[in-house]
Amino acid sequence: MLNRKRINLSSWHLLLVDDNEPSLAVQTEILRHYQANVYAVNSAAEALSLLSELPLLTAILLDLTMPIMSGWELLRHIRMIPRCVGVPVLAVTAHAMVGDKDCVLAAGFDGYISKPVQMETLPLEIAKCLPEKK
Repeated sequence: MLNRKRINLSSWHLLLVDDNEPSLAVQTEILRHYQANVYAVNSAAEALSLLSELPLLTAILLDLTMPIMSGWELLRHIRMIPRCVGVPVLAVTAHAMVGDKDCVLAAGFDGYISKPVQMETLPLEIAKCLPEKK
């Protein structure tokens, strides 16, 4: 688990996908503050084309509501890519009504983070979804 006082995520490689530029910028800035390696794109198509070029990812964070291809649909595509097997995929969304988290997890996401994201808790929320290192 991460130590809140001294978080260093330099070993993390994260793909962020969000069509909302301000939201994407905030998430990117927070995670880079903690030294994470962040690859940020604003569409599902960009994410799919980039996946083959990226190093092994620690996690993928998806917005659910995007034009052309939603985060829901992008998740299905990601799950079919052999090099992404075992990579946690988290929904980062403004869908924060009662039951939304359950729907997200039932759809196959490994985690759920509601917007707006918080600087202090974003890395901890991601860490909760990562497999334990032995």
